[in-house]
Parts: sequence; C-alpha cells; structure tokens
Amino acid sequence: MSKNVLVIFTYILVFTTMTIILSYVFVFDTNVHRRLTNGRILRLERLSRQNPHDTRHTYQLLKMAQSRSYFQACRATSALGRIGKAALPIMSDICKLMDSNNLCVSQEAAKSIGRLGSLSAPVVPQLINRIKADPKDATTWFAIIALGEIGEPAKESIDTIRELEGKEPSMFRGTVARVIRQIDDAGSDR
Repeated sequence: MSKNVLVIFTYILVFTTMTIILSYVFVFDTNVHRRLTNGRILRLERLSRQNPHDTRHTYQLLKMAQSRSYFQACRATSALGRIGKAALPIMSDICKLMDSNNLCVSQEAAKSIGRLGSLSAPVVPQLINRIKADPKDATTWFAIIALGEIGEPAKESIDTIRELEGKEPSMFRGTVARVIRQIDDAGSDR
C-alpha cells in the first residue's frame, strides 16, 4: 500500500513541476513575442516616416493594425498616428479602424487621426458621420478630440460638435468647448 502512495505522490510531484515549468515557458514566450512584435512595429513606423512615398511599410503597418492579435493591432494602430505624411494614402483605412471590435484599436485609431493633425483633413466628413451615428460612444469622443487637433480644416464640424454641448460623458466633460476653441483658434492663426 505504501508503495502505491509513493508512486501517486511521485506522479503528482512530476505533474506539478511540469505545470510550473510550462507556465514559465509560456509567459517567457509571450513576452518575447510581444517584444519582437513591438520591435517590428517600431521599425515599420520608422521606415514609413523616413520614406513616405514608399508605401510598402505603411501598408504592412496597416495590415498589423487590422490583425486579430489584440496587442499587435493596438500597438500598430497607435504607430499609424506617428508616421506623418506616409499615412495620407491610408487615412480612410485608419478611420475605418474606429469601427473595430477591439476597443483599444478603435480608440487608438481616433487618437492617431488626431496626432496626424491637419493631414487628417480628408477624413473630417467621416468623423462627422461617426459623431452623428453614435454620439455616446467613447471612440466618438476621441474622434471629437481629433477634430480639435486637426484644427481649421475641421471647421465644418463645429455645428455637429456644438449639438453635443452639455451631453458629454463625465470622462469628457468640457471637451466640446475646448475642441470648438481649438478649431476656432487654428482658423484665426492664419
């Protein structure tokens, strides 16, 4: 009987040890994968900025932003907002990312549009349509903030934004007044 107990105890010990080792390997593998993915995204971002007319890197970054991998898609979408003029051919695609089921991607897409500033002028009508379609969504409020960062080219959005005054979610209180001021100030700087 004691021999059977010893065998069972040995199996339990081996199983537990293997489980611990495999969990460390998995965590290590995930971290390595994330570092490699992040490095690739940063390289594509740099190459896109350095040569905005060569769209290969920009489209690779967009493809990563559209992927199913939460981490990769989120990081790549954020990087799209830092590639400057290289983003011009894909502005509409960046705007479409705001409809992603991945909340991080949808909000990062709106933030990226804002970071690109006046380069995002071609998508102002899409942003206005987004505001009209779903004014209570957090991504919409990041799109409103983006309109303020776009500045004077977003002047046509002021009436739509003004309709939301006083209806801001608590997290975005004061956003409407600030964005209208940003757009007006950008127009008066000329």
